[in-house]
Amino acid sequence: MKKLTCMFIAVMMCLGFAGGFLGCETQEEGSPHSQSEKIAPEVEETIPPRIPPGPAEGQPQESQGAEMTKVTGIISDISPDTGRVRIRDAAGMELTLTAGLGVDLKDFSVGDQVVVEYTRDMVIKAITQQ
Repeated sequence: MKKLTCMFIAVMMCLGFAGGFLGCETQEEGSPHSQSEKIAPEVEETIPPRIPPGPAEGQPQESQGAEMTKVTGIISDISPDTGRVRIRDAAGMELTLTAGLGVDLKDFSVGDQVVVEYTRDMVIKAITQQ
């Protein structure tokens, strides 16, 4: 009877260990996330673009924002057809601006040093070459 009891206890212990190992979740290549990752889902960080949007559609460029800002810098990219110009200031920061009504960019090119006056809506009111 002692032998039977010892065998019963031994089998139960083996089944207990086996059950414990089978109950553990292992992460294999290509498998879904581990249990801790399921509790805290991954969140993709969205970084806003560095290029500010142009003026709102349907509103004239001249009516947008009254505050003026002046910057001196070098043209790093320009598209006279679309009215977009990118200026790099002395600190290395780049601004993308849109030409306002009456501002002609055809006489400017990449590498020109300019002084630009623009509104807080990033609309150029005046641009002069230095």
